[in-house]
Amino acid sequence: MGGRAVPSSSARVREPAASNPRPISRPSSSSRARELKCAMEFLEVFRDICGAKG
Repeated sequence: MGGRAVPSSSARVREPAASNPRPISRPSSSSRARELKCAMEFLEVFRDICGAKG
């Protein structure tokens, strides 16, 4: 049998994230506040849904 072995997807080598040359910019404080407000609203709705079930 002269077939070639095909490596599985787990055998593929990936570049480490640190090799990315683009710097990651930090979000502005207004963006962080908006994200926090959104997260708090999500948690409030999540608690309402879970609280209604049990």
